[in-house]
Amino acid sequence: FLIHFYFLLSTNPIIHGLAQIFILFLVYSKNPTSLLSVTWDSLIFLFFLALSGIFWLMMTLNETTEREFNIPVQLTGVPRNAVITGELTDTVHITVRDKGFTLVTYAYGGKIHPLTFRFANYADEETGTGQIPMADVQKQVASQLYGSTKLLSIKPAKFDFFFTYGSSKRV
Repeated sequence: FLIHFYFLLSTNPIIHGLAQIFILFLVYSKNPTSLLSVTWDSLIFLFFLALSGIFWLMMTLNETTEREFNIPVQLTGVPRNAVITGELTDTVHITVRDKGFTLVTYAYGGKIHPLTFRFANYADEETGTGQIPMADVQKQVASQLYGSTKLLSIKPAKFDFFFTYGSSKRV
């Protein structure tokens, strides 16, 4: 009774709800001194507890939220005699907005693949520089997203690389 009274006064709804579940479990089990006693009533209670947890998860995942994802970037087709001399961005950070179910498929469903760009399409051999336009990055990212997903931002905003032709040596 003292535990129940303490948690009734609590302003945190999570603690309040957990306290009510704990009290209900103690009331409806045939042996309140042993939490490990398996009775028919406690099994029914645990079934409905799991059912309510599933409903809560479905309601939560049905809300529209924002999430950031990291997508690897690969520069393919680099000639053997070309040496990348500057830092090459290896990850794109995107922020998207959609329902939770869709964001879960992006996070755990293997829907998002690395972005690949061909060296020959973006390299300027005369100046030894290359630039991947933001429009090409957006196009590749958008092709991997569902139609309901809104792409909010892509970072970094600039994709430049520097190279030179000649022999290379690993140190």
